[in-house]
Amino acid sequence: MRKSSKRLLNEYIIDYDLKDRKIKIICQEKYTHYIKLKALDYETIVLIVPYRTTRKEVFDFISKLHNKIEKLLEERKDINNDEFYIFGEVYSKSDYSKKEIEEMYRKALIDIETMFYEIQKKYNFKKVELYFRKMRSRWGVCYPKQLKIGLSTYLSFVPKELGEYVILHEFCHLKYANHSKDFYQLLSIYCPNHRECRKQMKYYSKLL
Repeated sequence: MRKSSKRLLNEYIIDYDLKDRKIKIICQEKYTHYIKLKALDYETIVLIVPYRTTRKEVFDFISKLHNKIEKLLEERKDINNDEFYIFGEVYSKSDYSKKEIEEMYRKALIDIETMFYEIQKKYNFKKVELYFRKMRSRWGVCYPKQLKIGLSTYLSFVPKELGEYVILHEFCHLKYANHSKDFYQLLSIYCPNHRECRKQMKYYSKLL
């Protein structure tokens, strides 16, 4: 049985001195071969490491990634938590009730679903099962054998043209499951500016 890389096996918090201030590093052990960093806010970093990584190894990683951690935190500093995004437009939370904001997101997901099936019909892609899930580490996922495509609910944050890029990206995975040269050649047919779209998506990834 394949071990899930998403399963949290152990978690602990490290208080770390970063230049002139203290930050919190939430260390999570998972079945993974890679080290991943993510800034939750201006003072908190999530560090995902392979299962059974020793504390000494963790501190060695942190020391080596010191500059990257500082950069991630600075990027989070510019994000205003009193704002929210719908299709790339910025709104103030103080202008809407919680119920109104939830309704805006609900309608946005309906729009994305409509866009998905319009793209499917326009390009005559295979019929697949669509589902939404709260995914922070990826915008979409494709299961060619099961004919399923999953989209992140956070796709409602990004401009519709970028949402279209993500949908086309996942549909192309029905033919090529990896990110091979053939995959990108196919994606270029449906989305010639996919490289620029990918760069723009990096900004919205900071909001998650």
